[in-house]
This record gives sequence, C-alpha cells and structure tokens, in this order.
Amino acid sequence: MEWLPFFLRNFLTSGTLQVRIALQLDDGSRLQASFCSGQTLWELLSHFAQTR
Repeated sequence: MEWLPFFLRNFLTSGTLQVRIALQLDDGSRLQASFCSGQTLWELLSHFAQTR
C-alpha cells in the first residue's frame, strides 16, 4: 500500500476521506472548509452558518 496516495490509503484503512467543500455566495465570495466524507449535509451547512 505504500505506493498509494495518502488520501487513498486513509480511505482504505478508515473508510473516510477528507474533502474540501466551497460554497459560493450571492455576492460572489466563497466559504471553504475541509470535512470528513462521512459528514452529513446538515453538518456542513451548520458549520458554514456558524462561520459567517
């Protein structure tokens, strides 16, 4: 498994990936954050609501 990229090794051993999500707002600005692939849409939206 050493030849596999880190993100793929992590997925194969833990079942989750780190993903980067960006939301583009009406004014053209973007909010970005990293999340585990197992997180729900509600968790993502709640995170962005708290950071804005």
